[in-house]
Amino acid sequence: MAEVGKYVITTILWFQFVTIPLIAVVMLSTAINSEIHQRTLGVLMTTPISSVQVVVGKLLSKLLQLILLLGISLPILSIVRVFGGVPWDYVISGLCITLTAAVFAGSISLLLSIYSRDAHSVIVWTILICFLLYVAPPGVFALLRTLYGVVGVDAVFPYINPLVALSIHTGQMLAPSSVGSGMIWPVHCAIMLGGSAFLLAVSTVSVRRVGLRQATGETG
Repeated sequence: MAEVGKYVITTILWFQFVTIPLIAVVMLSTAINSEIHQRTLGVLMTTPISSVQVVVGKLLSKLLQLILLLGISLPILSIVRVFGGVPWDYVISGLCITLTAAVFAGSISLLLSIYSRDAHSVIVWTILICFLLYVAPPGVFALLRTLYGVVGVDAVFPYINPLVALSIHTGQMLAPSSVGSGMIWPVHCAIMLGGSAFLLAVSTVSVRRVGLRQATGETG
């Protein structure tokens, strides 16, 4: 039963890790462009609402639904964990890594929605960027390590790549003796939130610039 509990919880957490950021990308793909092309962003700039409040409000209003979805799964994970074999640290870290990955992906989608009218273009570009950030670098360095013996870079990936972070954490839970020293997952989450904050800051500047142009009657 302990082994069954391990693989059930692992399956649930990985399913959430794939779907929650993807849903965040889709939900935020029209976060700003709808305001821009309906020319309501300039009206917002004439109110006491600041560009920071517009950007953060758009992000949090969409992510709140995803946080509720993660919260709903927590009782199920707690029940399955009764079987044994799964530490609370893995459950909590898996949810936190998934949430910060969703925030980061959603921040990319929100930023791209300022510059693109079409939601499907934003979704495609965001998925492509996430693929280049999450999948391509580990694959390239794994190839370099195999062919040329390049080492020393792998230690950085768990702190900047949620895919690698969750993979290592899952491996440590399933087979502790086969995996080396563990990563500090709160540091990874803090770095991901820092990257999201930077993207939101860029979005805030862009929204303010576009909103002021619309408020002053400029076209285009």
